[in-house]
Formats: sequence, C-alpha cells, structure tokens
Amino acid sequence: MKILSLIKTKHLSYGGPINVLNLQKLNLKNKCQISIIPTDRINFWLIILLFFGFKKKKFFYKFNIIHFHDIWNFKSIIIANFLKISSIPYVFSLHGLFDKWSLKQNSLIKKIIFFLFLKNIFSTNSCIHVLTKNEFEDAKNKSKTKNFFIIPNGVDRKYFRKNPKTLRKNIVNFVFFGRIHQKKGIELLIESFCMLLKDPMSRVINFQLNIIGPGNKTYVNKICNFINKKKLCGRIKILDPVYNDTSKVRFLNEQDIFILPSFEEADSVALKEALALGLPVIISEQCRLEDVRKFDCGLIVKNDILNIFYSLKEILNKDFSNMSLNAINLIKTKYDSKLINDDLYNIYLDIYHGTRFSKSWIVDNN
Repeated sequence: MKILSLIKTKHLSYGGPINVLNLQKLNLKNKCQISIIPTDRINFWLIILLFFGFKKKKFFYKFNIIHFHDIWNFKSIIIANFLKISSIPYVFSLHGLFDKWSLKQNSLIKKIIFFLFLKNIFSTNSCIHVLTKNEFEDAKNKSKTKNFFIIPNGVDRKYFRKNPKTLRKNIVNFVFFGRIHQKKGIELLIESFCMLLKDPMSRVINFQLNIIGPGNKTYVNKICNFINKKKLCGRIKILDPVYNDTSKVRFLNEQDIFILPSFEEADSVALKEALALGLPVIISEQCRLEDVRKFDCGLIVKNDILNIFYSLKEILNKDFSNMSLNAINLIKTKYDSKLINDDLYNIYLDIYHGTRFSKSWIVDNN
C-alpha cells in the first residue's frame, strides 16, 4: 500500500505535524510506503494544469491514499477536488485548525475559503483525522462526511526515561519548549513568572525560565523587549531552537517543569516528549490533555495570569518524583508512537478495502 502525505513544509520548525509524519514513515516502513511531499515546493500552475488533466495526472494514481496535513491551502484544495472527481481516497488531518481560537484568526477569509471550497471537499467519500475528542466536537458539524477517526500524536521510544526525575534544591528550571507564537500564551507566562519572583513565600527558591523554539523574528523581538521591560533578563532566557533529537533530549533532561499556557493546541508533541522524559507539566485547558490530571503528572489551569501564578507555586509543593513517574507511565501506556502508528495503519487498511474494522473510527449517534 502506497500513501502520499502532503504537508506545507518538511522543515522541522513546522513543529508537530512534520515530526509526527517522520515517525509514521519510520514506524510503518515494513508495512506500507509513505512518501512525504511539501506543498510549498509544488508549483501552483502545475496544480492548475493537473486539475484540468493536462499535466502529471497519472502521478496521483500511483498512490492508494492521499493524506493532507494542511487544510488552509489552495494547492491542497485543488488537489482534493481532483481526487474527489477521480474517486481516489483522501484523508484530512486537522491538527487543531478548526479550534475556536484558530478560526478567529483571519476569520472572514477562512469563512469564505470554507464555504466556497472546503465544505465541498469534506465530502462523503473523504475521511477526517482528529487528534482528540474535543477536536471532533469542533469539526463534526463542518463536514458532510461521517468518516471521522481519532488517533492522537505519539512519542518516539528514544524519549522514554527509565527512572523518575528528582527536583534539585538549588534551582528550579521551568521550560517553555515550542514555537514562539502569540497563541502560546508566553506573555501571560512572563507576567506570572514576574509575580512568582516577587512572592515572599517563593523567594527562597532560585527560579529560571527557559524559552526555546523557533518563531517569527518580529514576535521574538517583542518578547525580548517585554522581558527587558520587566527587568527579568537574568531570570528568563530565550534560546535558539533545537531540532536534533539527541540535543533535544539532553536539553529537556536538564529542565525540571514543562509549561505550556496555550490559547490553542491540537495535541502538542513537545508536551508529550517532556512527559516521556519525566517532566511534570503545567498546561492550559486548551492543551486538551485531560490525562495530565487523571495520571497526576501535573496541573491543568485556566489561561490567565493569576491562575498560572498559583499553579507555579502549587506544583512545587506536590510530590515531584511521583509526578515524574506518573508522566513516564502515561506516555508508555497510551502514547507510544509505535502502537499509535499501528492504529493508523489499520485505518489505512480500512480506507483501502472499504471496511470499518479499526477501533479508531468514531461512531457518533448525534
């Protein structure tokens, strides 16, 4: 079975989607052939010619299933319309792009694109991949198809830590690891961290906040200026992004507590990697990982300055080693990428054969 995965870019700064795709290709290499092509390298006019049948029409017939990982993209829309006409099976992974916060960004343009183009290609012969039950609730009324399946993001076993971490007494390293973007709540985090440093009950502990990841230069400069304004340069560091797995593991192992106060998050890969390495976490409700509460490996908070501040204090009074062990067990039990990608392969088999045997299909009775 041959799968073509289309994604905006293969650069690792794109975050979760490309990391997940690379794991899929690695884990399923003995079961099916996955080809990854970035749409940013496909000439737009070739796509137009493809749609009208003049060029490379046979190319897509080489694959059994086409899997899209970028929905707000005219190239993807044109290709999907061609696939629909040609009765070639295709899948859309939403990656949080129907989240309420995401839809509010450029909302008028997105509404126009959806009603003129997307609504038509989310047809009965397409399938939609969601990462969480919340994402399904966001998306189910926006499509004619009932072919939804839920498969979360997984973590490569090289991140799995054997023994729980212990909290160092001399310094506590909080870490934000991910894209430096306005939707991530970084400004709220800095304000909360400023409150923590001024809190008389917390001054006995030496705190450090490390912010690491790629980002738009203008926004990164804005964050740097904000840190300077708050006179926190000695306490908060912005570090260059790390893409190499070995370097990422080494860096995260030097941290103590992972924090992600996002306004919108589909299913953060960085969050799960941190948990696999035994880091207790503080996350916003919008991170959609209720297992953090169920497994007692961190705190889930409302996304405002005061709640984040109280969570920073609270987590230091919890049993750190126990949270660390729970975090490791959570990922090993539920989010091992090998097991998750086996589930994806079963979905691909169902799509290819026209069956519904996989446990990952969503049955919605509403």
